[in-house]
Amino acid sequence: MNWSGERERRYNWFMAIALTESLNNIVWIDPSAQNGEPCFYGTRVPIKILFDYLKGGHTLEDFLEGFPPVTREQAEVVLDASQGSLYETLRAKAREKELAHLKGLILDGVNSGEATPMTEDDWHEIRTEVKRRAEERAGNKTQ
Repeated sequence: MNWSGERERRYNWFMAIALTESLNNIVWIDPSAQNGEPCFYGTRVPIKILFDYLKGGHTLEDFLEGFPPVTREQAEVVLDASQGSLYETLRAKAREKELAHLKGLILDGVNSGEATPMTEDDWHEIRTEVKRRAEERAGNKTQ
């Protein structure tokens, strides 16, 4: 069984449930209304219109003025949910790339020939370099 695939499937399922719960009173879908498009709860305004407005260069205020039944809270929750979903999708893609790169490095190492005996000094040097790089990365994140 591919455990990383199973873990990702469960994570995606959990995120979908969490997203659905957080949007419970914000978005509704009725197959008989608006061709089944997700709409802002209590309205017949599809959420896609919000994204179309923003994509077209309009502000959130423009949208809210044009569609008074939609509340600011509803619009902000939808925007936050879409941002979170996009972020998680991008993180998953980045993890996939990192994993593929790591697998390639491991295979290169495994297929590189006979193992080189390591001394305690070698291990100390490796640990020191790993610590230095980790501290360097941590310093870059705070800047």
